[in-house]
This record gives sequence, C-alpha cells and structure tokens, in this order.
Amino acid sequence: MEFISKVSEDLVAFQKRRVEFCIEKLKEEGEPIIEWKIYRKAGIRSDVSNEVKRFISLKVTQYESLNNK
Repeated sequence: MEFISKVSEDLVAFQKRRVEFCIEKLKEEGEPIIEWKIYRKAGIRSDVSNEVKRFISLKVTQYESLNNK
C-alpha cells in the first residue's frame, strides 16, 4: 500500500498532466491553443476545480504571449 501512495497522483495533478499533453497534441496538429479545445480534448468538464481552470488559462496566455512576439 505504501508503494501505491508514493506513485499515485491526485485528481488535480492528473488533470494538469492531461492539459499539458493535449496542448502538445494541439500544437502537433497545428490547431489553435484555445481553452474550449483544451477542455474538450482533455476530457475535462467545465465544473473542474478552480486550480485547473487557472492552470488552463495560464497555459493559453503563455502560448499566446510566445506566439505574438
């Protein structure tokens, strides 16, 4: 049981990892990095925690600022 608790992740960490993965897939596919596409592709519902919502918004903002330079 101790091993499982060491290697498992909580729901928020899993959702953040899914968001990161989906952003990379969208980039590879040449799709725009916008919030609703991330939610859909990651399979995350809109009633997700505020922490994950802020994470998605931050990632979109970072991507936009990198591409507008």
